[in-house]
Amino acid sequence: NLVGKDKILKLFFNKSSPLTKNNYLDKNYLNSFKTILEEEYYKQGFLFVEISDPLISFGGDEKKASVVYSIKEGSQILLKDIILKNIPRALRLKILSSIKNKIGNPLNVVEIKDDLNFILNLVKEDGYYFAKIKNLDLKSLVQYTSDYKSAIIYIDFELEKKSVFESFLITGNRKTKREVIVREVKFKKGEMITPRKMAALRERLSSLGLFSAITLTPYKVEKSSEEKFYYVDLVVGVKERNSIQLTLAPGYRTDIGVKLSTELKFSNFQGMNRSLIVKAQTNQRLDFSNLDERRLKEEKRLLEYSLKTSFFEPYFLDTRLAFEGTAVASRKRQRGFDADFLKTSMQITRNLSSKLSYSLRYQLEAINQFDATLDKDKGFVRIGAITPSLTYDFRENKINPQRGGVIGLSAEFASPTFFSMKAEGKEVNYVKLISRNRYYFNAMGWVYACSLSFGYQKNLATDVLVDSYGMPVVDTDGSYKFKGFIPSIKVFSLSGIDNVRGFTPNEINKLDTGENIGEVVVKDKAFFSNLKFEPRYYFSDQFAFSLFVDGGRLYVGEFNPLTMRFGAGVGVKLLTPVGSLDFDYGVKLKRKVFSSSQKEEFGRFHLSIGFF
Repeated sequence: NLVGKDKILKLFFNKSSPLTKNNYLDKNYLNSFKTILEEEYYKQGFLFVEISDPLISFGGDEKKASVVYSIKEGSQILLKDIILKNIPRALRLKILSSIKNKIGNPLNVVEIKDDLNFILNLVKEDGYYFAKIKNLDLKSLVQYTSDYKSAIIYIDFELEKKSVFESFLITGNRKTKREVIVREVKFKKGEMITPRKMAALRERLSSLGLFSAITLTPYKVEKSSEEKFYYVDLVVGVKERNSIQLTLAPGYRTDIGVKLSTELKFSNFQGMNRSLIVKAQTNQRLDFSNLDERRLKEEKRLLEYSLKTSFFEPYFLDTRLAFEGTAVASRKRQRGFDADFLKTSMQITRNLSSKLSYSLRYQLEAINQFDATLDKDKGFVRIGAITPSLTYDFRENKINPQRGGVIGLSAEFASPTFFSMKAEGKEVNYVKLISRNRYYFNAMGWVYACSLSFGYQKNLATDVLVDSYGMPVVDTDGSYKFKGFIPSIKVFSLSGIDNVRGFTPNEINKLDTGENIGEVVVKDKAFFSNLKFEPRYYFSDQFAFSLFVDGGRLYVGEFNPLTMRFGAGVGVKLLTPVGSLDFDYGVKLKRKVFSSSQKEEFGRFHLSIGFF
């Protein structure tokens, strides 16, 4: 037995059905294993192998069975040579070192088709874009000796000339300006045409989101028979999408309650791939558990809203910088106060590669805080900040990733230099660093998603405030009062993307002291840590099941990861073209008891859209 009994047994159990893996008799798998085993023999050069149907015999009690396959291997065929007609020597050596069939090894007929595709692609990548294989039938491709103990693979190429770019023509762009497509073509006159470059062009055009169909048709032009190259004229054909979209989205989320949003999007504004978006949303919370004790008892209802206008320009001032400007008016509920926001921001982004990008954002916020429980949260706050960030995104899919990851780092600097508020005891001057990292990998039919996030922020307005007599001003807690502190609206909170499933916002946002972070004046520094581990099983392209473990904690003054709290649970995901709709139920791995009559809730249901 040249393939080997041990190898056959290993193959049998590696490919086995769930029933067989659990030592149950599965006749369907036993019959299909015959085909699996035949393919393994073909890979080893046994083209004339004969394998019987499985013979099943039962023991006397019919609780155990034995299975027998009768195998007649026949002779093994070795690959004597690979002839690549018309291929230059350097390219031939590259091909022979890269394909799966190797000279001197057994002939692997199962891999011949893949080898042919790989060889033809290598030849085209070498510049012979119009190359063809003349003999694609198996009889002429593989030539056997009379005793069928060795064989030669013979590939006859119609190589023709190498191809270089000459010019291009664009069709189908009724609204889109020609320059939008021209700046994505990026071929220089005389540049070699290859499949990889053509695929990259298609991907760039597709990523614009403007076209429902894209065709790239190269035409070779031979100026004279003595020319060394073919000159290629490229026809770029596009079919434009509808550039105006109006959406209406009612819904419910556990963090904001029932909501209604509408969006009007001009995705190809002025035909220049600019975007103009107007979005309005209103929501009414049904759960008051994230409010402080006073506001929870009062159960005042407040209709929250957001009106946002944004403009996106992919080539700012005819450079490779992308520009985005936004203006937002909104009303939101926080734990200890409600607030009206007026916010404007400007951001430029530059892609350094297909995976690496950086951005720089300036944001100015005017916040009017009302119905506040604590004095520190009352009145008006103005925050001007600049935020540079760096992102390395190597996910294979941005919407529902299953492989790769994304690494992000941002630093927010708020200061009176950037028009933040500067008033006695209320100066806004801080730095805020955040690192969010996600990874996705596959193993044993599951997708494993991991998220690791960390944040650090520090108040820079730490000069002690003095009165008219030059004496230090004492705060209500007996400590010296600083010139400024970090506004509550900017203090870390474990919610949204950083939530810990199984906990309410009030529960997870408590410090070691038992105080909620919203009740604390952050005069010096604060931290947060958050991690998630979620194995996912995909039943289809639309539905997935998950298990999860989440951990997180907030810290003021000193970072202590040993006090991190954890929740675990199960969830289901409905996968949509814009992300996943997640239904999760989490429980606390360790519940806290505050008194004989007060104990944390056992767990919590969470509904979210595409956070992780």
